Amino acid sequence: MTTRKWKLEGSINWPGKLIIKIDGVTVADKVDAAESTYEGRTFIASGTFDVDDSVDSKHSIEIEVYEGSMNVGTIWWDNAYVSAALSAEAEQYKFDHNNIPEGANVPTPKTSEWGSRDPDAFSWYPGKGTLFSVDTIIREQDPRGNVKVNSNEFTVPAQFYELLATVGTTVTFDFGIPGNVSPGAPE
Repeated sequence: MTTRKWKLEGSINWPGKLIIKIDGVTVADKVDAAESTYEGRTFIASGTFDVDDSVDSKHSIEIEVYEGSMNVGTIWWDNAYVSAALSAEAEQYKFDHNNIPEGANVPTPKTSEWGSRDPDAFSWYPGKGTLFSVDTIIREQDPRGNVKVNSNEFTVPAQFYELLATVGTTVTFDFGIPGNVSPGAPE
């Protein structure tokens, strides 16, 4: 098991507290939402979670607004995968998640071209073998899957990652934690 750091993207409309669970385990219990920034984005909570990160893994996230009102975004993880410089074709392959049209002539990057993990970098990229809300290139899509608000299915418009959550609201979604190996990545 490895202890990974996470950050919840979002913004505070009215000061309040959050309860956050990952796979049913409480990782933030009525913590005060507090804004911080990273890479020009705003985050409202952070913490740690122990995970076997030898490979990409799927997880369920539950966020309850205990007090206040805030916009809830997605989860970012430390030890992010920092890409090496790839060709446009290889970059598209990397983010296409096995949806390359049959017969497409896409070069397969060597492992050394895929870059490496950086313990000081955070990313929302959930990993090649994890869950997504859509089966398309994810750089311009919501990386969360199965988004629900108070147990009701909820569609988050593409390119709009935050949704309003007021006191008593519970937001759940599936998400992936990138590991050392992405299933389906080239050898």
